[in-house]
Amino acid sequence: MTTAGPTIARHDTQRAFGLAELLFALFLNAGAFKADPRLSWVLPYDLTVVAAILACAAILSKWIRLRAPIPTTVWWMVMLFAMFIPALGLTEPTAYGIEKAQRFFTLTLFAALGPFFLIDSVAALRRLINALSLIGLIVALDGAYHLITQGGLLRLTGFSTTTITFGRIVALPFFWLLALSLSRQVVAGAAWIVGSMLAILLVASGSKAPVADTVLAIAALDRKSVV
Repeated sequence: MTTAGPTIARHDTQRAFGLAELLFALFLNAGAFKADPRLSWVLPYDLTVVAAILACAAILSKWIRLRAPIPTTVWWMVMLFAMFIPALGLTEPTAYGIEKAQRFFTLTLFAALGPFFLIDSVAALRRLINALSLIGLIVALDGAYHLITQGGLLRLTGFSTTTITFGRIVALPFFWLLALSLSRQVVAGAAWIVGSMLAILLVASGSKAPVADTVLAIAALDRKSVV
């Protein structure tokens, strides 16, 4: 009993990916996949809802297993969302408005509260970034396929993303690989090859905001503080 805790903790910090982090990352980026007709036969249900249910179950399981207290910041976030409730009684109900309100107080609320339960250590934060970067690489591969088969270097997308969504999703693995490479946590040669491909795809999206944000992030990067 005296050695089980440290052993589990050490194993937890060594994992590059975790189920809860992968499911939560998929939930956050489900919109990048669910409208692609090539995946309609694989995803007969709303991927956002399915991923949210699975991610919520995985996060709750982890939280219960660790017997962790509810973070104080959760209540501040709940109060923030509660401030929008009175406005519901002041607006005329429509089918569209009801659907949006339901999603806001369920899916959006989960997206806001999930990280407070999911990220309980630096290792958990790293696993979440790894998971988001993995999804970004998958979307980037589809973008590269379109680039090779269809040609053209502007307005590039992948799966069911828009150009700005594609640029944002691809920017994360590019920046993460760059940060890990500069801090010598990955093989530099392979990282630069993959990073160069991601940089081309990022520019090919034609979206200025993701490119500008990435440039600013690189300028502010401190390689000594990479988790």
